[in-house]
Amino acid sequence: MVRATALGAAARTLRRGLGFSGGGRSPSSRLFGIAAAIGAITGVRSLVVPATFGRHHAARGVFDGAPLSASLLRLAAAGEMLMDKLPGLPARTRPLPLTGRVVIAAACAQLIARQHRTAPWQPMALAGGVAAFTAWAATTLRRSFAADDGGRSAALGLLEDALVTTAADRLGAAIARRHDGG
Repeated sequence: MVRATALGAAARTLRRGLGFSGGGRSPSSRLFGIAAAIGAITGVRSLVVPATFGRHHAARGVFDGAPLSASLLRLAAAGEMLMDKLPGLPARTRPLPLTGRVVIAAACAQLIARQHRTAPWQPMALAGGVAAFTAWAATTLRRSFAADDGGRSAALGLLEDALVTTAADRLGAAIARRHDGG
C-alpha cells in the first residue's frame, strides 16, 4: 500500500514536470516535477537532457555558439545510445558513470531552478537522487532480461532510447512553455 502510494505520487510529479497534467499547479510543484523528469531521463541516458537543453537554447539564440554546441551535444547523445548497445561497456551503476549521471542531472536542474529564480539545492538533490535511482532500476531491469538474452537486451536498449527521447522532447516543450510564459 505504501509502495503504491509512493509510486503514484512519483508518477504525478513526473507528469506535472513533463506537462501532462493541467490545472493549477504551483511553481514549486512544476519545478520539482521538471527536476524529477531530468533525473529520470539522465539516469537512463546521461546526455539526452543536455542535448535537449542545447537544442532549446540554440533555437532561442541564448548564447553565441549555441547551434554548434547543440549539434555536438546531440551527436554525443546519439553516440551514447549507440555505445549502450555494444558489449563490454561498464554498467551505468559503476561509480564513475553513476557520478557523471548524478552531476549532469544536478547541473541541469540548477539551470532550471535559476530560470524559476529559486534556490537550486532542492531541485539539484532531487534530480541527482532520481538519476541514481533510475540508473539502478534500468540496470536491474536490463540485467534481468540479459540473463537468457536472445537479443532482448538490445531490444530493451532501443525501447529505453525511444522512451527517453520522447520524455526529453516533452521536457523541452515544458521548459519552452515556462520560458515563453505559458
